[in-house]
Amino acid sequence: APTPYPVDTIQLRFFFHSDGTNNNYDGWAIDDVSLELPKIPYDAGVIGFVSPSGSTQIGSNVTVEVTVKNFGLNALTSIPVSYTVGTNTQTGTLNVPGAGLLPDSTATYTFATGYTSPSADYFILAETALSGDLYPQNDSSIRHITVTAPPVDIEVAGLSVSPVWHDTTKMTFNTTVTMTMVNKGTNTISSIPVEYKINSNSISQETWTGTANSGDTITFSFTTTYKGYLGTYQLCAYANAAGDANTSNNSLCNNYIGINNIGLDETSGLTFSVDQNQPNPAHGVVRINYVLPKAGKLHYELRNVLGQVVSSEELDMPAGAGVYEVDADKLSGGVYYYTFEFDGVRITKKMVVNN
Repeated sequence: APTPYPVDTIQLRFFFHSDGTNNNYDGWAIDDVSLELPKIPYDAGVIGFVSPSGSTQIGSNVTVEVTVKNFGLNALTSIPVSYTVGTNTQTGTLNVPGAGLLPDSTATYTFATGYTSPSADYFILAETALSGDLYPQNDSSIRHITVTAPPVDIEVAGLSVSPVWHDTTKMTFNTTVTMTMVNKGTNTISSIPVEYKINSNSISQETWTGTANSGDTITFSFTTTYKGYLGTYQLCAYANAAGDANTSNNSLCNNYIGINNIGLDETSGLTFSVDQNQPNPAHGVVRINYVLPKAGKLHYELRNVLGQVVSSEELDMPAGAGVYEVDADKLSGGVYYYTFEFDGVRITKKMVVNN
Protein backbone atom coordinates (compact mmCIF):
# COMPACT_ATOMS: atom_id res chain seq x y z
CA ALA A 1 0.00 0.00 0.00
CA PRO A 2 1.25 3.54 -0.71
CA THR A 3 2.76 5.43 2.20
CA PRO A 4 1.42 8.92 2.93
CA TYR A 5 4.70 9.99 4.48
CA PRO A 6 7.89 11.05 2.66
CA VAL A 7 10.77 8.60 2.61
CA ASP A 8 14.44 8.93 1.71
CA THR A 9 15.52 7.44 -1.62
CA ILE A 10 19.02 6.21 -2.42
CA GLN A 11 19.96 5.23 -5.96
CA LEU A 12 23.03 3.28 -7.02
CA ARG A 13 24.06 3.58 -10.69
CA PHE A 14 26.41 1.14 -12.44
CA PHE A 15 28.09 2.02 -15.74
CA PHE A 16 29.41 -0.75 -18.00
CA HIS A 17 31.80 -0.20 -20.91
CA SER A 18 34.22 -2.11 -23.09
CA ASP A 19 37.88 -1.27 -23.73
CA GLY A 20 37.77 -2.92 -27.15
CA THR A 21 39.88 -5.93 -26.20
CA ASN A 22 38.73 -9.50 -26.22
CA ASN A 23 39.53 -10.07 -22.59
CA ASN A 24 36.33 -11.50 -21.13
CA TYR A 25 35.58 -11.84 -17.46
CA ASP A 26 32.71 -13.92 -16.12
CA GLY A 27 30.28 -11.72 -14.21
CA TRP A 28 30.60 -9.32 -11.31
CA ALA A 29 29.32 -9.01 -7.77
CA ILE A 30 28.82 -6.42 -5.04
CA ASP A 31 28.72 -7.71 -1.47
CA ASP A 32 28.02 -6.19 1.93
CA VAL A 33 27.18 -2.67 0.80
CA SER A 34 26.61 -0.29 3.71
CA LEU A 35 25.75 3.42 3.49
CA GLU A 36 26.10 5.02 6.89
CA LEU A 37 26.26 8.48 8.35
CA PRO A 38 28.93 9.19 10.96
CA LYS A 39 27.72 8.41 14.46
CA ILE A 40 26.72 11.38 16.59
CA PRO A 41 26.24 11.63 20.36
CA TYR A 42 22.42 11.71 20.34
CA ASP A 43 20.57 9.67 17.76
CA ALA A 44 17.50 7.50 18.41
CA GLY A 45 14.60 6.19 16.39
CA VAL A 46 11.65 3.83 16.30
CA ILE A 47 12.67 0.75 14.31
CA GLY A 48 9.46 -1.27 14.50
CA PHE A 49 6.11 -2.11 16.07
CA VAL A 50 5.45 -4.86 18.58
CA SER A 51 1.75 -3.91 18.49
CA PRO A 52 -0.33 -3.52 16.40
CA SER A 53 0.73 -6.25 14.02
CA GLY A 54 -0.60 -6.38 10.47
CA SER A 55 -4.32 -6.05 11.25
CA THR A 56 -6.81 -4.79 13.81
CA GLN A 57 -10.48 -5.49 14.35
CA ILE A 58 -12.88 -2.63 13.61
CA GLY A 59 -13.88 -0.83 16.79
CA SER A 60 -11.38 -2.69 18.99
CA ASN A 61 -9.12 -0.96 21.49
CA VAL A 62 -5.55 -1.16 20.17
CA THR A 63 -2.44 -1.03 22.34
CA VAL A 64 0.62 0.58 20.74
CA GLU A 65 4.04 -0.87 21.63
CA VAL A 66 7.18 0.12 19.70
CA THR A 67 10.84 -0.81 19.59
CA VAL A 68 13.30 2.07 20.01
CA LYS A 69 17.00 1.90 19.12
CA ASN A 70 19.90 4.04 20.25
CA PHE A 71 21.89 4.77 17.07
CA GLY A 72 24.17 7.30 18.78
CA LEU A 73 27.39 7.30 20.81
CA ASN A 74 25.96 8.25 24.21
CA ALA A 75 23.71 6.22 26.51
CA LEU A 76 20.18 7.59 26.62
CA THR A 77 17.99 7.73 29.72
CA SER A 78 14.95 9.60 28.40
CA ILE A 79 13.57 9.44 24.84
CA PRO A 80 10.37 11.28 23.80
CA VAL A 81 8.20 9.14 21.50
CA SER A 82 4.84 9.55 19.75
CA TYR A 83 2.48 7.75 17.42
CA THR A 84 -0.12 9.03 14.96
CA VAL A 85 -3.22 7.36 13.52
CA GLY A 86 -5.17 9.67 11.22
CA THR A 87 -5.52 12.94 13.14
CA ASN A 88 -4.94 11.30 16.53
CA THR A 89 -1.45 11.75 18.01
CA GLN A 90 -0.35 10.38 21.39
CA THR A 91 2.97 11.13 23.09
CA GLY A 92 5.05 9.49 25.78
CA THR A 93 8.58 9.12 27.12
CA LEU A 94 10.76 6.02 27.18
CA ASN A 95 12.67 6.19 30.48
CA VAL A 96 15.57 3.76 30.88
CA PRO A 97 16.87 3.52 34.46
CA GLY A 98 20.43 2.90 35.57
CA ALA A 99 23.03 3.28 32.83
CA GLY A 100 20.32 4.05 30.28
CA LEU A 101 19.90 2.68 26.77
CA LEU A 102 23.38 1.86 25.56
CA PRO A 103 24.60 2.56 21.99
CA ASP A 104 23.24 0.07 19.41
CA SER A 105 20.80 -1.30 22.01
CA THR A 106 17.01 -1.45 21.80
CA ALA A 107 14.12 -1.17 24.24
CA THR A 108 10.36 -1.43 23.93
CA TYR A 109 7.85 1.21 24.96
CA THR A 110 4.10 0.82 25.49
CA PHE A 111 2.00 3.97 25.18
CA ALA A 112 -0.34 4.66 28.07
CA THR A 113 -3.18 5.59 25.69
CA GLY A 114 -4.16 3.39 22.77
CA TYR A 115 -6.75 4.05 20.06
CA THR A 116 -9.94 2.64 18.61
CA SER A 117 -9.39 0.81 15.34
CA PRO A 118 -10.91 2.69 12.37
CA SER A 119 -13.35 1.00 10.00
CA ALA A 120 -11.03 1.20 6.97
CA ASP A 121 -7.37 0.27 6.35
CA TYR A 122 -4.99 2.86 7.74
CA PHE A 123 -1.38 3.78 8.53
CA ILE A 124 0.26 4.14 11.93
CA LEU A 125 3.39 6.28 12.30
CA ALA A 126 5.67 6.18 15.35
CA GLU A 127 8.71 8.39 15.89
CA THR A 128 11.16 9.80 18.40
CA ALA A 129 11.85 13.47 19.17
CA LEU A 130 15.19 13.33 20.95
CA SER A 131 16.82 16.68 21.68
CA GLY A 132 20.10 17.06 19.80
CA ASP A 133 19.25 14.32 17.27
CA LEU A 134 20.52 15.67 13.93
CA TYR A 135 19.47 12.64 11.85
CA PRO A 136 15.66 12.74 11.40
CA GLN A 137 15.74 10.13 8.62
CA ASN A 138 15.98 7.25 11.11
CA ASP A 139 13.53 8.63 13.71
CA SER A 140 10.33 7.01 12.49
CA SER A 141 8.66 3.81 11.37
CA ILE A 142 5.34 3.41 9.57
CA ARG A 143 3.10 0.39 9.21
CA HIS A 144 0.08 -0.22 6.99
CA ILE A 145 -2.73 -1.84 8.98
CA THR A 146 -5.62 -3.75 7.45
CA VAL A 147 -8.89 -3.97 9.34
CA THR A 148 -11.03 -7.03 9.92
CA ALA A 149 -14.73 -7.24 10.68
CA PRO A 150 -15.78 -7.65 14.32
CA PRO A 151 -18.38 -10.24 15.38
CA VAL A 152 -21.15 -7.61 15.59
CA ASP A 153 -21.28 -4.52 13.37
CA ILE A 154 -24.60 -3.19 12.07
CA GLU A 155 -24.44 -0.29 9.62
CA VAL A 156 -27.42 1.97 8.94
CA ALA A 157 -27.05 2.36 5.19
CA GLY A 158 -30.33 3.99 4.22
CA LEU A 159 -33.22 6.05 5.58
CA SER A 160 -36.46 7.07 3.87
CA VAL A 161 -40.01 8.20 4.65
CA SER A 162 -43.32 7.70 2.89
CA PRO A 163 -45.25 9.53 1.60
CA VAL A 164 -42.74 12.21 0.60
CA TRP A 165 -42.45 14.76 -2.22
CA HIS A 166 -38.91 15.97 -2.93
CA ASP A 167 -37.97 15.60 0.77
CA THR A 168 -41.19 17.34 1.79
CA THR A 169 -43.72 15.69 4.12
CA LYS A 170 -47.33 16.71 4.73
CA MET A 171 -48.40 17.30 8.32
CA THR A 172 -51.85 15.77 7.82
CA PHE A 173 -50.46 12.40 6.63
CA ASN A 174 -49.19 9.51 8.75
CA THR A 175 -45.54 9.21 7.70
CA THR A 176 -43.80 5.82 7.76
CA VAL A 177 -40.06 5.57 8.47
CA THR A 178 -38.03 2.85 6.74
CA MET A 179 -34.39 2.12 7.46
CA THR A 180 -31.89 -0.11 5.65
CA MET A 181 -29.24 -1.96 7.64
CA VAL A 182 -26.26 -4.08 6.58
CA ASN A 183 -24.71 -6.80 8.72
CA LYS A 184 -21.02 -5.89 8.50
CA GLY A 185 -20.01 -8.28 11.28
CA THR A 186 -19.05 -11.94 11.12
CA ASN A 187 -21.87 -13.22 13.36
CA THR A 188 -25.37 -14.13 12.20
CA ILE A 189 -27.80 -11.67 13.80
CA SER A 190 -31.33 -12.57 14.91
CA SER A 191 -32.53 -9.31 16.51
CA ILE A 192 -31.60 -5.62 16.44
CA PRO A 193 -33.11 -2.91 18.67
CA VAL A 194 -33.89 0.08 16.40
CA GLU A 195 -35.04 3.62 17.04
CA TYR A 196 -35.84 6.83 15.23
CA LYS A 197 -35.77 10.38 16.53
CA ILE A 198 -37.05 13.71 15.24
CA ASN A 199 -35.02 16.74 16.30
CA SER A 200 -33.29 14.56 18.95
CA ASN A 201 -36.65 13.47 20.44
CA SER A 202 -37.22 9.72 20.48
CA ILE A 203 -40.41 8.81 18.59
CA SER A 204 -40.25 5.03 18.41
CA GLN A 205 -38.14 2.18 19.82
CA GLU A 206 -38.78 -1.20 18.22
CA THR A 207 -36.93 -4.45 17.45
CA TRP A 208 -36.17 -6.11 14.13
CA THR A 209 -36.19 -9.92 14.30
CA GLY A 210 -35.14 -12.44 11.70
CA THR A 211 -31.95 -13.99 10.35
CA ALA A 212 -29.18 -11.82 8.88
CA ASN A 213 -25.95 -13.51 7.88
CA SER A 214 -22.72 -11.60 7.39
CA GLY A 215 -23.13 -9.21 4.44
CA ASP A 216 -26.94 -9.40 4.39
CA THR A 217 -29.07 -6.27 3.90
CA ILE A 218 -32.06 -5.70 6.18
CA THR A 219 -35.02 -3.42 5.40
CA PHE A 220 -37.20 -2.45 8.36
CA SER A 221 -40.27 -0.20 8.47
CA PHE A 222 -41.32 1.13 11.88
CA THR A 223 -44.89 0.40 12.88
CA THR A 224 -45.08 3.74 14.70
CA THR A 225 -45.75 6.57 12.24
CA TYR A 226 -45.61 10.33 12.74
CA LYS A 227 -47.26 13.40 11.26
CA GLY A 228 -44.90 15.81 9.52
CA TYR A 229 -43.44 18.70 11.48
CA LEU A 230 -43.90 22.26 10.23
CA GLY A 231 -40.74 23.66 8.64
CA THR A 232 -37.34 21.98 8.46
CA TYR A 233 -36.72 19.06 10.81
CA GLN A 234 -34.16 16.30 11.18
CA LEU A 235 -35.02 12.61 11.23
CA CYS A 236 -32.42 10.11 12.51
CA ALA A 237 -32.53 6.31 12.61
CA TYR A 238 -30.40 4.16 14.94
CA ALA A 239 -29.40 0.48 15.11
CA ASN A 240 -28.51 -0.48 18.68
CA ALA A 241 -27.32 -4.08 18.35
CA ALA A 242 -25.88 -5.56 21.55
CA GLY A 243 -22.09 -5.78 21.44
CA ASP A 244 -21.75 -3.64 18.29
CA ALA A 245 -18.02 -2.90 18.08
CA ASN A 246 -18.26 -0.08 15.52
CA THR A 247 -20.45 2.80 16.66
CA SER A 248 -19.43 5.15 13.83
CA ASN A 249 -21.95 3.68 11.38
CA ASN A 250 -24.90 2.97 13.67
CA SER A 251 -27.02 5.97 12.69
CA LEU A 252 -28.13 8.03 9.72
CA CYS A 253 -29.93 11.38 9.56
CA ASN A 254 -31.90 13.19 6.84
CA ASN A 255 -33.47 16.64 6.72
CA TYR A 256 -37.09 17.03 5.66
CA ILE A 257 -39.57 19.88 5.33
CA GLY A 258 -43.03 19.64 6.83
CA ILE A 259 -45.90 21.65 5.30
CA ASN A 260 -49.66 21.91 5.67
CA ASN A 261 -50.44 21.85 1.95
CA ILE A 262 -48.17 21.13 -0.97
CA GLY A 263 -47.67 24.14 -3.18
CA LEU A 264 -44.94 26.14 -4.86
CA ASP A 265 -44.60 28.68 -2.07
CA GLU A 266 -44.70 26.35 0.91
CA THR A 267 -40.95 26.56 1.57
CA SER A 268 -40.87 30.33 2.09
CA GLY A 269 -38.99 31.32 5.23
CA LEU A 270 -36.42 28.51 4.91
CA THR A 271 -32.73 29.39 5.04
CA PHE A 272 -29.80 27.91 3.14
CA SER A 273 -27.98 25.41 5.39
CA VAL A 274 -25.41 22.60 5.08
CA ASP A 275 -24.87 19.82 7.63
CA GLN A 276 -21.67 18.05 8.66
CA ASN A 277 -20.85 15.02 6.53
CA GLN A 278 -21.98 11.57 7.64
CA PRO A 279 -20.25 9.35 8.57
CA ASN A 280 -17.66 11.48 10.31
CA PRO A 281 -14.72 10.72 9.93
CA ALA A 282 -15.60 10.06 6.30
CA HIS A 283 -15.36 6.64 4.67
CA GLY A 284 -17.30 4.81 2.01
CA VAL A 285 -20.32 6.71 0.65
CA VAL A 286 -20.50 10.04 2.49
CA ARG A 287 -23.80 11.95 2.71
CA ILE A 288 -24.02 15.73 3.14
CA ASN A 289 -27.51 17.07 3.92
CA TYR A 290 -28.48 20.59 2.87
CA VAL A 291 -31.57 22.81 2.63
CA LEU A 292 -32.34 25.32 -0.15
CA PRO A 293 -34.89 28.11 0.47
CA LYS A 294 -35.83 28.14 -3.23
CA ALA A 295 -34.98 26.40 -6.49
CA GLY A 296 -31.73 27.45 -8.15
CA LYS A 297 -28.12 26.59 -8.95
CA LEU A 298 -26.13 24.88 -6.20
CA HIS A 299 -22.35 24.87 -6.63
CA TYR A 300 -20.27 22.21 -4.83
CA GLU A 301 -16.49 22.27 -4.44
CA LEU A 302 -14.06 19.98 -2.59
CA ARG A 303 -10.52 21.16 -1.79
CA ASN A 304 -7.59 19.41 -0.12
CA VAL A 305 -5.61 20.86 2.78
CA LEU A 306 -3.34 22.69 0.28
CA GLY A 307 -6.33 24.51 -1.21
CA GLN A 308 -6.28 22.55 -4.46
CA VAL A 309 -9.66 21.77 -6.03
CA VAL A 310 -10.25 18.01 -5.98
CA SER A 311 -13.74 18.07 -7.51
CA SER A 312 -16.51 20.56 -8.28
CA GLU A 313 -20.03 20.43 -9.67
CA GLU A 314 -22.91 22.81 -10.39
CA LEU A 315 -26.44 21.48 -10.05
CA ASP A 316 -29.93 22.80 -10.75
CA MET A 317 -31.82 21.83 -7.61
CA PRO A 318 -35.40 22.28 -6.34
CA ALA A 319 -36.25 24.04 -3.10
CA GLY A 320 -36.18 22.01 0.09
CA ALA A 321 -33.93 19.46 1.72
CA GLY A 322 -31.43 17.50 -0.33
CA VAL A 323 -28.50 15.11 0.01
CA TYR A 324 -25.16 15.29 -1.78
CA GLU A 325 -23.09 12.11 -1.86
CA VAL A 326 -19.28 11.80 -2.02
CA ASP A 327 -17.36 8.56 -2.59
CA ALA A 328 -14.65 8.84 0.06
CA ASP A 329 -13.03 5.60 -1.11
CA LYS A 330 -11.74 7.55 -4.14
CA LEU A 331 -9.98 10.09 -1.91
CA SER A 332 -6.65 9.74 -0.14
CA GLY A 333 -6.75 9.86 3.64
CA GLY A 334 -6.43 13.35 5.12
CA VAL A 335 -8.23 16.65 5.68
CA TYR A 336 -10.51 18.22 3.08
CA TYR A 337 -12.88 21.20 2.95
CA TYR A 338 -16.20 21.13 1.10
CA THR A 339 -18.04 24.28 0.06
CA PHE A 340 -21.62 24.73 -1.09
CA GLU A 341 -22.59 28.05 -2.68
CA PHE A 342 -26.17 29.11 -3.31
CA ASP A 343 -27.56 32.52 -4.25
CA GLY A 344 -24.27 34.24 -3.31
CA VAL A 345 -23.94 32.52 0.08
CA ARG A 346 -21.00 30.14 0.69
CA ILE A 347 -20.88 27.53 3.47
CA THR A 348 -17.63 25.61 4.06
CA LYS A 349 -17.09 22.65 6.39
CA LYS A 350 -14.14 20.38 7.24
CA MET A 351 -14.14 16.70 6.27
CA VAL A 352 -11.60 14.17 7.57
CA VAL A 353 -11.21 11.12 5.31
CA ASN A 354 -10.10 7.98 7.10
CA ASN A 355 -8.84 5.61 4.37
